[in-house]
Amino acid sequence: MKSQLVRFLTTGVFITLLDFVAYAIFLQLSFSPTVANYCSTSIALITSFFVNKNFTFRAKDSNQVRRFTLFVVVTLIGIWAIQPVIIIMLLPLTSSIFDSLFLAPIAAKVVATIFSTAWNYILYKTIVFKETSS
Repeated sequence: MKSQLVRFLTTGVFITLLDFVAYAIFLQLSFSPTVANYCSTSIALITSFFVNKNFTFRAKDSNQVRRFTLFVVVTLIGIWAIQPVIIIMLLPLTSSIFDSLFLAPIAAKVVATIFSTAWNYILYKTIVFKETSS
């Protein structure tokens, strides 16, 4: 379990770097920030599925479409539901701590990312990449 968690966190760092590098490349290619973000996160999401499937959880091939669909749903709930709710809840606190319009939302997003990462790990392990009994 501990080595699996280490692999998950390592994968997360790699995927995050991939996302930011792709984002920067798309910006350099004159994509708008929003379009660049959709493109970079799509690349990161697809790469994350295969890296988590094969490296982190070492899941045996089964119904790839089902696994991928579950992966996308779990991941999107984490980044489009859990993170925004936590950010909104924490902004009053982080705004009172950081006297910066930049640092307050960044601090809130860091905390929100910790929660969505925990959400992802638990659901990837117990649902998305859970091995079924033969």
